[in-house]
Amino acid sequence: MASARAWLFADKGRTVFETRIMLRRSGFSLPEPVGAVMLTLSALLLENGLPNLPVLLIEPHRNPGGVWRIKFSYETGEPLSMSADQASTMAAVLHEIGEAELADEIDGAIKSAVRYASM
Repeated sequence: MASARAWLFADKGRTVFETRIMLRRSGFSLPEPVGAVMLTLSALLLENGLPNLPVLLIEPHRNPGGVWRIKFSYETGEPLSMSADQASTMAAVLHEIGEAELADEIDGAIKSAVRYASM
């Protein structure tokens, strides 16, 4: 629906900047460019295999092989996990795009996983 409404504002005579202004005035929230690439939270989560849903809990989790990973629990469905390295990279990007709260939760889980692994 949103892309269909955005199409209504598209006009060959308008610049991208003018179209973005019109969309914002019409109530669309558009992500800001990060460097040369426009990155959104939902795109980052998708890129890392996570759904764009509220996370109930982010915690360290040891898999059956004894490797500590970062587990993401959601209200719906089974929890998902990723390696601490992948989670660390994702947290760094989250800080860059202004998602500090989520990034800090991931960083805390990574620190705990490292501590548990050293015991």
